[in-house]
Amino acid sequence: MNKVQKLKNNLFTKFVITISILLISFFLITVTLLLQVVENSILDEVEKGAEKLTRSIAMISAPHISNYTFMFLEQNTIQLQNGEKDQLDILSVQIFDNNGYKLNLSGIDTANIQTPRKYWLIKNAPCFIKDFHGTEERVGYVRIVFSLKSSIVKILKIRFLIILAVVLIILLLDFLVILLLSRSVIKPINSLKDAATMISERSFDVSFDKIPNDELGFLMRSFQQMAQDLKNSFSTIQHQYRQLQIDHDEIKKNEETLTHLNQCFLDMSANPDENLNMIAQTAGELLHGGFVLYNRFEESKNLLCTRGFWNAPKDLNLISTPENRLCFEVIRNNDGRVIIIEDMQEHKFWEVDKNLKKYNVMSYIGVPVTLNNQVIGCFCLCDHNVRTFKPEEINVMVILAQAVKNEEERRSYARELKETRNYLRNVFNSLSSSLITLNEKFAITEWNSEAEKVFGFSQNQKDVRFFWEINPAFENHRQRIMDAIQRMEHFVMHQVVIKFEDTRYFDMYVVPLLVGNSRGAVIRLDDVTNMIKKDNQLFQAQKMETVGNLAGGLAHDFNNVLCGITATISLLKYYLDMKNIDDSQIVKYINTMEQSSNRASEMVQQLLTLSRRQEVSYDTVKLSDAIHNVTEICKNTLDKSIDLIVGDITDEAYINANQTQIEQVLLNLCVNSSHAMTIMRENHEKKGGKLKISLSKYLVEKSFSAYHPDSKEGYYWVLSVRDEGVGMNNEVLRRIFDPFFTTKDSSHGTGLGLAMVYNIIKMHNGFINVYSEEGVGSTFQVYLPVLSNQDERNQEKTVTGSLVKGEGRILVVDDEEHIRQISENILLESGYEVFTAENGLEALLVLGDVKNIDLVLLDLSMPVMSGKEAFNRIKELYPDMRVILTSGFRQDKRVSDIMNAGADYFIQKPFTMETITSAVFSVLINSKPGNKEV
Repeated sequence: MNKVQKLKNNLFTKFVITISILLISFFLITVTLLLQVVENSILDEVEKGAEKLTRSIAMISAPHISNYTFMFLEQNTIQLQNGEKDQLDILSVQIFDNNGYKLNLSGIDTANIQTPRKYWLIKNAPCFIKDFHGTEERVGYVRIVFSLKSSIVKILKIRFLIILAVVLIILLLDFLVILLLSRSVIKPINSLKDAATMISERSFDVSFDKIPNDELGFLMRSFQQMAQDLKNSFSTIQHQYRQLQIDHDEIKKNEETLTHLNQCFLDMSANPDENLNMIAQTAGELLHGGFVLYNRFEESKNLLCTRGFWNAPKDLNLISTPENRLCFEVIRNNDGRVIIIEDMQEHKFWEVDKNLKKYNVMSYIGVPVTLNNQVIGCFCLCDHNVRTFKPEEINVMVILAQAVKNEEERRSYARELKETRNYLRNVFNSLSSSLITLNEKFAITEWNSEAEKVFGFSQNQKDVRFFWEINPAFENHRQRIMDAIQRMEHFVMHQVVIKFEDTRYFDMYVVPLLVGNSRGAVIRLDDVTNMIKKDNQLFQAQKMETVGNLAGGLAHDFNNVLCGITATISLLKYYLDMKNIDDSQIVKYINTMEQSSNRASEMVQQLLTLSRRQEVSYDTVKLSDAIHNVTEICKNTLDKSIDLIVGDITDEAYINANQTQIEQVLLNLCVNSSHAMTIMRENHEKKGGKLKISLSKYLVEKSFSAYHPDSKEGYYWVLSVRDEGVGMNNEVLRRIFDPFFTTKDSSHGTGLGLAMVYNIIKMHNGFINVYSEEGVGSTFQVYLPVLSNQDERNQEKTVTGSLVKGEGRILVVDDEEHIRQISENILLESGYEVFTAENGLEALLVLGDVKNIDLVLLDLSMPVMSGKEAFNRIKELYPDMRVILTSGFRQDKRVSDIMNAGADYFIQKPFTMETITSAVFSVLINSKPGNKEV
């Protein structure tokens, strides 16, 4: 009732508002147009009067302007501005000549008018006079500013009166509309309200006394029809409600069935046999049958086997032949049809299948179970009573048969998975590489038999948790492996050194894996120790070949150095015997011998560097240092007809490499180039030419990689060796990197040089390009990956100076008497107290007799007791004793052992006064000495 009343009030209000808005809109438009007409009329009248007055003033003023009688102009201006009430309001009168000069001084300037600008009306009129011929001549113009204020006030009054009239009219019309609505609308709406009240009280017999022929009448007739429809619908709803109650009971029963099925599926375990029995039990409990069986046909054995059952007879044979069995009929048909028998006595199998009579099976549902589109079994319900199976009961059997199928598929997948896992495990264990898998936390999850054999752990071992705990060597690569797994990036590390009872080398491949949202990795370790040993043998053989090629040049230069020393000594002895020499000449000859000795020392060091054996290890290498070392060797050994040119070499070129191998690569290329310009030329050809070494940085892009399979996108340092030799044809170019291939005679090469160059560059993840033209020359370009974040090692600054003085007690141990004497003399001159010994045993005796010795200067190679044995005994008896080791060969393994055991410095022989005094001073003032080398 309240809602109907509210609806009526809302409709009435909206209707009145709508009518009012329409009336207001109509009158507003009308008033606006009327006001526009009135305002335009008033303004036009003012405009015309102002125009007329301005022209008349211009006519009156023209003769006075031409006769220069400006007094009249002054009077006329004053009179106009004083004005009378029936005249227009004038704010300013200004009279000008043709040049724009103001002639009436009393005229008010527009800048001085106080009235707002929007109330002005400005009129201009030219002033003309006629001559005797009747020709008009302009002598000036008049400008009058009129005030519109009074006109605007008049317009506003008119606006107010018109608006007031419009408001009164609208109010009157609204009153008339309301009066009309109360008769033609309110009464019918009240009738509708009464009808709605009856409907809300479930009384649908609605009728109206009088129905008008307008829209409300249409609404009342529709409302009356709606009441009748509601009456009919209410009866239908009552009938449907009763049917819904019946359906609700059925739905509730189905929900209980679904709940039971769902619980069955939730309770399933990983054991398919247990699950089959649970499915059979669920079918029996839901359908209330006599017993439930799942029979599977084993074709290979020609047997029908019961794999799952519920409430089966105790004497039921679970394994039998399939002939004359109803379940086998379902399987043999292989058409996927469900067999339903509601009265078994009327079916042919009542006499065929003896079990039916034996166990009193009167009704039957058999659902085929398929696997890989082949019927393999039958899921059946047997009842002891004749019954009619409902569709929902049949659906339950079909659903549970699908569950049986799922269990069969699970069993099949498990069997296949086990076979696949065994196969993969056999493949995994058959590989000669060590394979180790890591999870996202970098913990070891699996490893193969090769890993067990190499690293000594088994599948039952739980001590090793993380990969880097397998061997200390992997700890150095821990962060890189973690970063690779996080970024899902593959990487390879060649020749990783791992210490067991012996030292072995492995190539390590890290392959990230992404399984679902979990990250992991497979790490493959290939033992390349034997290959490295063979390569080292080839490397050493090739080094010896290079040494042989350089031996002539080295011997020539070394003899030149010795000649300078011996000749200078003989000359100096002659002058001393003749006593015909001054101090400046002695200094000069000594400097000559010193320079020659230094050069001889450098040559020996270069030869040792070239020929030494050492373990391959990778570190940050500055290419400029490697180039400098090789060029120094080449300057002393290559044929003098070779003009060696080194381009601009940056000090910022860093790579991750083995410096000795990189130097060997460059030296091989330089030797080959020198041969191409000398021994490989014909006898009548001129020997020699330019050999240029250069270094540049190059960005390898995708287009470049397409033609160079060994390259990867990124920055490379390009080390180029260019010669002007004999060059090579295409046939030779194709084979230059083959082992033992050479175009030289047997006395100058074995064909190993470029093969070793190729292998070394490949191990450094680089590649090499060769450009050659017969008769023009060849260019070898070695590409090595840029190392952007090179390690910066801060070298400790040593004290420099020709003689560094200090104080303390020094024991010099050396088997060479002249070295003991010169060392003693140098240290005495530097302020030290010096004791000497000619072997390690004598050194121990001196240390026992002399107290407070501060430092031992110890030679490596000595008779009776070697330097290594003496060092160990000294450290055993005097742990805090500081020791400086000296030797003529730095690459001796004993040197590394002693330095690692705690020696403070190493001095390479031959040494100078500056070298030895700086080293002794540095060790004595350093409270925490480290393993340093001078």
